[in-house]
Amino acid sequence: MQNWRNLNYFWKKIMEKEFLKSRGNRTKDESVIHMNDMKKIDEIIVQQYCIRRLKLESPDEFEKLAAFRGELDETLKQAGFTISTNPIQLDRVLALMGCLRFVELKKNRKLVKQGEPELARAALIDELADDSPIEITKHFLTNEILDKLLSSMREWEPLLTEFEKKYNYLKYYSLYGITNHVPGEVIYKRFFESYHELDEVYYDATMFKKEALWLHSKTSYRDEQLAHLVRTSANEVAHFSSNIKIFGGGQHQIKIEEAELKDHLILAIPTDQTPKNIDDALYKLRTALLSAFIEQGGYHRFSSDEFDNSKFMSDYTYKPCVVGQWNRVKNKIVGLWAWDTSRSKTVAETVNFVREEMGNFAKTVGIKTASYSEKSIQLYYESAVGQIGTGRRTSDGFCKMRDIDRQVTKSETILGLTEH
Repeated sequence: MQNWRNLNYFWKKIMEKEFLKSRGNRTKDESVIHMNDMKKIDEIIVQQYCIRRLKLESPDEFEKLAAFRGELDETLKQAGFTISTNPIQLDRVLALMGCLRFVELKKNRKLVKQGEPELARAALIDELADDSPIEITKHFLTNEILDKLLSSMREWEPLLTEFEKKYNYLKYYSLYGITNHVPGEVIYKRFFESYHELDEVYYDATMFKKEALWLHSKTSYRDEQLAHLVRTSANEVAHFSSNIKIFGGGQHQIKIEEAELKDHLILAIPTDQTPKNIDDALYKLRTALLSAFIEQGGYHRFSSDEFDNSKFMSDYTYKPCVVGQWNRVKNKIVGLWAWDTSRSKTVAETVNFVREEMGNFAKTVGIKTASYSEKSIQLYYESAVGQIGTGRRTSDGFCKMRDIDRQVTKSETILGLTEH
């Protein structure tokens, strides 16, 4: 299995082994971490905007997709999967992502429909074993559990097929990603407690910006909802379709003419067919290279003006879409909370409610802090509406292009637009 498909893998590996701890001058290493955290927060906010657009414009489809996801999650929970980072336990975050990744592929849906249980079970185990030790996976995934998961997939298959035909969400997000809805209030409260150092975080907290501590909070990692945000890549397409491969990085033994090639990354591009998604492959290569540098003592050891300013490093740098500055992180999260609240309240009621709840929560956890004005909260709410949309489509089919559309689709395509 090639873990290159999961960009979050590299950073998890870096932080788990604490490569940056006691490494002397950490300035450039920390700048890489800060950049990655900013990227991750921006991707999360954009993802949550997109999910809310789906929820607003196609509420029936969203509720059904959420019900399907919940059904799979409950089956895994009953089977003993937990929200845990303990390597001797099977993690429900990765298992649920694996199930949704499996059913997202048309070939797997076809296999499920054919009613050949042995083949379907084997294929599902192969998918789920990608992120877990195979023997542990087999211990938890009995035939009874596998059949229950496959039965849910079979029941909901028509919905998935129809959804894929009608909308373009699954061209840009995985099924797991587009159903990964987390209430803005939940995100805000974890952000607030972590920011004020009321949460214990993994690793050395001094490496992170205070606005990013919630990404590394132990409470976030154990939370039924937040774990799905902080431990996975928000914009990861489930099955990255490319005939370009990346080898190395401690995952493969590479030999050229019988001589082992250590401490190298190999980008394998076919010459007998057209390379697919080459820009995405180069982006993944950049991430893998940064990871390898940090593993070998820190990015600062390999940094140079020529390398840092190269097109490879600058062109494939993630450009934030809606956050961009650390002092905007809280504002965007408050905007999400206000948008969620506005589903059942007027704008004025929403603003008053969120302001009061922010104050009440601060008192509950014993923090004295200045509260946002009603005008500020309304501005943050309107900013969220500006990206999510209003849910109204014009008679001629014209839809307003927004920043998140360009960011996600990398084109002038509007995310969620019904395909005709």
